[in-house]
Amino acid sequence: MRRILYLDPFSGIASDMFLGLLVNLGVDPEELKERLVSLGVEFEFKIKKSTKKDNRNENGRHFSGIIEILSRLEDPAKEKATRMFEA
Repeated sequence: MRRILYLDPFSGIASDMFLGLLVNLGVDPEELKERLVSLGVEFEFKIKKSTKKDNRNENGRHFSGIIEILSRLEDPAKEKATRMFEA
């Protein structure tokens, strides 16, 4: 069965997050590695199971730190941004 994934990255997409998305959707990590190798670019590919609360973003912030920053926003932006991270 063939599946189609529609993306609308209106403001961009991080490659590591996109690859994580594909793995979480069931794409075989070894197949991903093979396809990346075929591009002829240097890369490091690690897979680690974690939760949102364990993760740090590229700036090294923990989930709790991000939520604290978002708490400084005014509603409705604060509510929407917080829901995105807690979903």
